[in-house]
Amino acid sequence: MVLGDPMKRAAYLITGAIAGLVCGTILSIPFNYWYTATFVRSDDDSNFLVSALLFGFWPVFTLAGGAVGHLLYRRNLTSRSTGRAKKRRAG
Repeated sequence: MVLGDPMKRAAYLITGAIAGLVCGTILSIPFNYWYTATFVRSDDDSNFLVSALLFGFWPVFTLAGGAVGHLLYRRNLTSRSTGRAKKRRAG
C-alpha cells in the first residue's frame, strides 16, 4: 500500500472537516428554529441550545467530514489504476 504525501492527506482531512462543519451548521438551522420556538423561555434554555451545538452537532459533523476526507484521500491517491490506460493503448 502506498502511503502518499502526508501534506495531501492533511489537506484532504482538513478540507473534509471544514466541509463537514459547514454542512453541520447548515443542517442544524432547522433544529435551532424549532428548539427556539418550542422550548426557549429563558437564558438557561438558550444555553442548552448552544451546548447542543458545541458538543453535539459540530463535533459529530466535523468528524464525519474528516472521515469523508480520509476516504476520498484513500480512494483518489492510493488506489491502483483500473487499467483504462492499457485499454486505450491496446486499442
